[in-house]
Amino acid sequence: MILWRFPELGGLEYVLHHCLSMYSILLSLISGQGQIYILMVLFTEITTPFVNLRWYLDSAGQKNSKLYICNGVMLFLVWLCGLTCLHVQSWIKRNFHIYNN
Repeated sequence: MILWRFPELGGLEYVLHHCLSMYSILLSLISGQGQIYILMVLFTEITTPFVNLRWYLDSAGQKNSKLYICNGVMLFLVWLCGLTCLHVQSWIKRNFHIYNN
């Protein structure tokens, strides 16, 4: 549906990204393993509402509003905690698991 209505949002790589994500979740559910890693990766999507709000405010010409500034600060903080710290922790856990088994 998105490809037909809004092709500028992404093409085949967009669909492939989401298909691979769903496949990974399905494998995790079937095998009963790796749920913590799937959760860590899904948690990185928490920044999406802030990115979308930033785009909407920019499109509406609200770059000088307090909401735009607050959203930018929250986007940075959530990105810092949700992506940076979580990815480092995930990388450490994965490597510990790989090299100790």
